[in-house]
Amino acid sequence: MPQITFTTIIDPNLEEDFDEAMKGEEEEGENKENERVTLAFPVLDLVLPFERVTLPGSKLTIVGQVKTNDEDRQTFEDYFRYQFTCYNLDAATAHACWSIYGENSTPYVDSLEPGLHTLEGVITHPETTKGIVETSTPMRTFYTAGDNNEAASIVVEIEVDTEITTIPVAAGADAHNQGFYFCGLRGIEDESCSGYVAQKILDAWAKL
Repeated sequence: MPQITFTTIIDPNLEEDFDEAMKGEEEEGENKENERVTLAFPVLDLVLPFERVTLPGSKLTIVGQVKTNDEDRQTFEDYFRYQFTCYNLDAATAHACWSIYGENSTPYVDSLEPGLHTLEGVITHPETTKGIVETSTPMRTFYTAGDNNEAASIVVEIEVDTEITTIPVAAGADAHNQGFYFCGLRGIEDESCSGYVAQKILDAWAKL
């Protein structure tokens, strides 16, 4: 498995601020050998949004999962505790970043234009604080229906617990992924649920 090697100038366990830590390093002597750490590349997995699903409204909640080898886990937590997962929406000129281990740091975006969007993610490097290219996610495409479903080609009705729920679906969306997304948000893991939703979507498209 590919590995990442970097030099740690400051012990990540120190709680002093950056200036104080740097001062302490200088006092110990300029010739002190920097510690080198090697571990397997972490992986950033985009859990949500699903590929080619249509999200209702104009909001986006990003769920990313950072994975590393079990034997590297403690080292990763020690040296990446102040690093970030950064996301690029719609090929923007800059990424927006959230702390990997920060509290209440679920990425959230509001007021998206209706229609097609793209999303990519990356993990930052402990030494350079720049994105590690090898951790970049494949581009994820998804749609937003808009607050009035203006980007939806069809709106499917599904009965859940005697209540009717509407599912907007844009042209080009994946019916089966839409089914997994709809059922997964409701904690329903039974594949018959996602299959039922997908079939309702396919039937609605067939009537167009």
